[in-house]
Amino acid sequence: MSTGYDVDFLGCKISHTDAQAISDALAAAGHRQLPGTTPEQASNPDVRVINTCCITGEAEKKSRQRVRRAVNATGVDGRVFVTGCGASNGAERYEQIDDRVTVLPGAASRAASAIVEAADHLAGLACRGPAPGVAPGHDTRDGRATKRTRAFVKVQDGCDFDCSYCIVPIVRGAPRSRSVDAVLAEVAKRVEQGRREIVLTGVNIGLYRDPESRAGLDRLLLAVADTPGVARVRISSIESNHVNRRLVATMAAHPKVCHHLHVPLQSGDDDVLADMGRHYDARRYMRAIATARAAMPDLNVTTDVIVGYPSETDASFERTLALVTELGFTKVHAFPFSERPGTDAAQHRDPIARDVKSERSRRLREQAEHAAIEHRTRMVGRRDEVVVESRGGGALLTSDPDTDRTVASELGHRTGYTRDYSPVRLLGLPPDTTSGSIVDVLLERVHPETGVLDARYAGPGGG
Repeated sequence: MSTGYDVDFLGCKISHTDAQAISDALAAAGHRQLPGTTPEQASNPDVRVINTCCITGEAEKKSRQRVRRAVNATGVDGRVFVTGCGASNGAERYEQIDDRVTVLPGAASRAASAIVEAADHLAGLACRGPAPGVAPGHDTRDGRATKRTRAFVKVQDGCDFDCSYCIVPIVRGAPRSRSVDAVLAEVAKRVEQGRREIVLTGVNIGLYRDPESRAGLDRLLLAVADTPGVARVRISSIESNHVNRRLVATMAAHPKVCHHLHVPLQSGDDDVLADMGRHYDARRYMRAIATARAAMPDLNVTTDVIVGYPSETDASFERTLALVTELGFTKVHAFPFSERPGTDAAQHRDPIARDVKSERSRRLREQAEHAAIEHRTRMVGRRDEVVVESRGGGALLTSDPDTDRTVASELGHRTGYTRDYSPVRLLGLPPDTTSGSIVDVLLERVHPETGVLDARYAGPGGG
């Protein structure tokens, strides 16, 4: 007998990797992942885990809502475990929701041990071996095994930057890195599970240093890319301070490293950046992007912007928009500022109206959409390689490259992402092509309605 479980997360890639670690621990102990794509669709799980986020007040509100829904979907004898940054920042706000809620602050590894122990207790025995038909690396939320296409591997945690709006250093602690050997061991495990695409993640990944050899991110990147079975490797969000010549030369030199960087901007105005406590000004940020593009002319760059910071004037925002336009970001995650208790920025009144923030966010996103079309248009006529995403029933399911969550698509074809993470619609794909396969394609056009690239199958790829 085994216990049914469901693990959900909110927030960033780190939250995803921590949730995955907990799910893997439960699966390895023999417990079964329950079907159901939403908390309401799960059938009375014995154990439900919500890995929370508290990066903004809105994120924490959504985390509490998710926990309440989990309680309502959990049997009377079940347990709801609250983990992640929200658990470390305000345990009492979750504990008071229901007696079945247990809050586990701190590292995901410690939380996983406690949750597995509780699941074993509920099952009435110490389980041995994986549950029949369920293996780590397979998602059974929709009632069938859906192989994920990529694995997020956390290589670093914690941050010692002092950004005025950010709670992360408080809830995540000081920077610390995993050893190269530990990272490579996990990469090999993910490859064995069928994940040929690896995304390296960290709270502030540019701070990575092997605890013994002091090897930096560039050497780790090479070691991961050279791991047998790895077809592609990508860096997740990285600060502009850490985009240096050595790193981008490594990215440019290895054929398995994706030419994509997500580099948070937050603002294009120097006064706002100073108020935020960021470690650069607009000119220094632009130099970092120029360095990367000099090494990789085809580089695809995406970014984050905080909209409506208390000191952001109309003129400040226009400078941000002008910089976003000049640098040609193909995607902008625009985050409306919200007060985050415990941060320096929370001491200031929030003077900017919600509708103003919404309008500024819309303008940033529209500019990024325009830049994305221009970027993809320049790609037409080239050959590239694509990781094939999955299809189920009559609907197309595509994995979001930032979260690997499966999302519905109305394109009517299989889809995927190029080496620089531009989305494509795959044409002429052999019907027996499996999810996660690497294929060579010819990029034919930018689809006039969706804005994604139409890519014609040109043969198997991946080396």
